[in-house]
Amino acid sequence: MTNDYGSSPMTNSHSLPIFYNPNAIMAHTHLTKENYVNWSTLFKILLRAHKLLFVINTNPPPKTLADGKENPDHDTWKNTTDLICCWIKGTVTPAIQPYLKSCDTAPAAWNVLAKRFGSTSAIQIENLQDRLHNLKKPTDLYVSYYLFQAKTISDSLIAARKPLEDYELIQRILGGLGAEFKEFLTSTSSSHVRQSLNLDDLTELLLKEEMLQKKFTVPVEQATALTATKTSYFQPQSSSSSSSRPNNSGNGN
Repeated sequence: MTNDYGSSPMTNSHSLPIFYNPNAIMAHTHLTKENYVNWSTLFKILLRAHKLLFVINTNPPPKTLADGKENPDHDTWKNTTDLICCWIKGTVTPAIQPYLKSCDTAPAAWNVLAKRFGSTSAIQIENLQDRLHNLKKPTDLYVSYYLFQAKTISDSLIAARKPLEDYELIQRILGGLGAEFKEFLTSTSSSHVRQSLNLDDLTELLLKEEMLQKKFTVPVEQATALTATKTSYFQPQSSSSSSSRPNNSGNGN
């Protein structure tokens, strides 16, 4: 049975994916104060995949029909919105949860988050630009996550209508690399090379460089043992006793 409350027909509540855990997909994209664009985009894809996107964009069906009977679509909608409301609350960080305390439907929770984090102030834009400018890759951080951080900030600037040119973003990413990428930075230092790169090319090159570094890097424990062995091998052997001379005392000639 179709209805006037969305592009998808209401389905029986028992057909909903009640055991589906969105955290399995959104484990690394829980909502923070900085990543609303990424979070909301991924969440809408998740809803669309289950034909539930209409729930956050529509008002509830009336509780009763024109003949005064209970509207079964309302109960189904309530069950569905309760489920999605749990999904939303389950994919935000603890710092965001207080904003949703009074929300008991998916549209209410969605609208609160969109109003609170969907628009970006001048101060927030400046903060995002500073974060990208100061972004550094620690030696113990994977390249993929470093690039994810840079892309998240860039996406937030796009949402705020302050997008960076690809060349500028690439410059910021390269500028945050550490000494372990010295040779890579040297090989890509010319303006011609950097202007010919796009973000996908840079991602592929950095991941390959990281793999090569891991392949040819000697583990610390192994390097320490090797150094100790070399030191022991080349160190002069100390005599346990001084050279003995013939003892002629007591021998007469």
